[in-house]
Amino acid sequence: RCFSNPDVLRLTAEWTARQFDAQPELRFASLSANDGPFWCDCRVCKALGRTRSHQALAFANKVAAANKTKYPDRGYLMYAYMHTLDPPSGMKADPAVVPVIAPLWQCRIHPISSNCPDCVYLRRVYQEWSKITNGRIAYHPYTTPGPFTFPGPLALAEKIRFVHDLGAMGFIRENQFTPKVNWAMLNWMETKLLWKANCDPAKLRRQFIEGHYGLAAADSIEKVYIAIEEGAAATVTGRKSSYHLGNGLHEWESGYEA
Repeated sequence: RCFSNPDVLRLTAEWTARQFDAQPELRFASLSANDGPFWCDCRVCKALGRTRSHQALAFANKVAAANKTKYPDRGYLMYAYMHTLDPPSGMKADPAVVPVIAPLWQCRIHPISSNCPDCVYLRRVYQEWSKITNGRIAYHPYTTPGPFTFPGPLALAEKIRFVHDLGAMGFIRENQFTPKVNWAMLNWMETKLLWKANCDPAKLRRQFIEGHYGLAAADSIEKVYIAIEEGAAATVTGRKSSYHLGNGLHEWESGYEA
């Protein structure tokens, strides 16, 4: 779609207005780019901003402005995803526009505080988007495939606290793969942490283990979880390449031996 075309703007404003009219309880309409590299490259669209993020936010801001008089208490969710993940520096979002930050191609294993190159990058992404939107962001994480579903419980809790402290007002997680070990714990812990972000994740992990695996096995199972999380956190020594694998994970040089 051509973001600079006045008819596209009009049609989009009308489409969101119909959603709001049909669903009085609806707080947000979606204004997100489709998957893939399909963007208008006309001269006027390029003038909206130097990156796809700038162009997408400029368009979302225009839609919000067009509907503001009639729908002053409604909002617009705009995915910061793939080509729009990088923050549009120098811009401000309309107060009604909330970016849903969805790091599809970045690491899902290491805690957000680690020196993993993706985590260093993502800390900046979350922080800059929070500044652009005056602390109104949402978060869309993905899980990994494989025999153990990452992130681990402690890394999950750290990420939720991090985005919560930056003003996150919503959370959507996408399970892209068949559930494996840790999948049930992630779902349970997310529910607890979204009610109270500062819960002790180690205590929550233990509570789940006792309830899910039983008291007799709890000590042994907890040791396994601790070993997996500590081992994963120790694997970062640098990226082998910038190539991202088909499952959304990066190749890493390993500083840890199982």
